[in-house]
Amino acid sequence: MTRPSRLALAALAAIFAVAATAAAQETDPAQELSVPYLVRDLDEGRNVFGDPGCHVLCEPLAGSWPTQLTPAGDRLFFVASDGVAGWQVWVTEGTAESTRAVDVGACGDPSIVGSFGDRVVFHCSPLATNERALWISDGTPEGTARLAELPCGLFGCSLHERWLPPVEVGTAFYFGTPDEVAGLFELWRTDGTAAGTAPVDLGGDRVRSLLAHDGRLYLVAQAVAGGYVQGPTRLLRREGDGAVGELARSCGFATAIAGVAAHRAR
Repeated sequence: MTRPSRLALAALAAIFAVAATAAAQETDPAQELSVPYLVRDLDEGRNVFGDPGCHVLCEPLAGSWPTQLTPAGDRLFFVASDGVAGWQVWVTEGTAESTRAVDVGACGDPSIVGSFGDRVVFHCSPLATNERALWISDGTPEGTARLAELPCGLFGCSLHERWLPPVEVGTAFYFGTPDEVAGLFELWRTDGTAAGTAPVDLGGDRVRSLLAHDGRLYLVAQAVAGGYVQGPTRLLRREGDGAVGELARSCGFATAIAGVAAHRAR
């Protein structure tokens, strides 16, 4: 067996070098997705005086401050400020070209309620009004619509009002708006249209919590009269769009919660 020449060894080394370079360039798609990258810079040259919705002392640092990230379908919705139009709901599909604000006109302090299929429900405060406008959007102009006007709480409209986390039951989206006097929530329902958006009649009850299970809506609620909680805690159930029926009642909130778990197990 003859020993390979220096030329053959050099050629073989070159082949291995080319193969190694090609393998290094063929990046695993999973590895590509794991590397963070800038989708779009939303801060359009803002300084500390650039945001009309905030004084210099409440936001001393520049930046878009994206928050409330909510996936819906193939899109991601979030709230951010570009320092020009103030705080808005934004949508992105992961590219700079697809990243844009959802246009709802002059409506400040937006807050996302939750995702409803491939859309999001959110609310904001139209300027010079004492109400919250409820909107739904899939991120496109034609897929964005105003659903209802909701009254603000006792102390006015606030981005920091706590809304009851929503649940989806069939083709309906249920959520709770804050009742600041009683400390509970008023139950609302929407099917994604203005005509199908309204409060749910619970006979004066206000809601503590919601649960969706097996196509049914479960509620823990209490009666409210004169701005005060009255009577026992009740476990209610609603079948589709039918009437609300009582499953159990108790003077103890923990007992009602246990009742929810028991009915889920059935």
